Amino acid sequence: MEKNEKKALYHLRLAAIGGMLESRYFLGQAYLRGDPKFAYKHFLIAAEAGHDGSLKKVKTGYAKGHVKKVVFENARRAHKAAKEELKSEAREKAAEWYRRQSIVM
Repeated sequence: MEKNEKKALYHLRLAAIGGMLESRYFLGQAYLRGDPKFAYKHFLIAAEAGHDGSLKKVKTGYAKGHVKKVVFENARRAHKAAKEELKSEAREKAAEWYRRQSIVM
């Protein structure tokens, strides 16, 4: 592994510890080839917090046999709960306003 890759992984880990779901997803991607078990742990954490791409990766891991059915179902339920928790009337109004303004979020 090159110096820049190690540095990138270090910063991704810091961001993931800080709660950045995208960083968890990218860490999962980085470890997918070398250590799938570790990769799917990162995908699971992000999926349970509501990250859509990570949930898709967990589903793929289930299909390939890396993730057990119970774990996948729990992740799916947690993902749905996280998404529901984020819903609010104010967020929906803001999203509608952005759509009307043709502003990409």
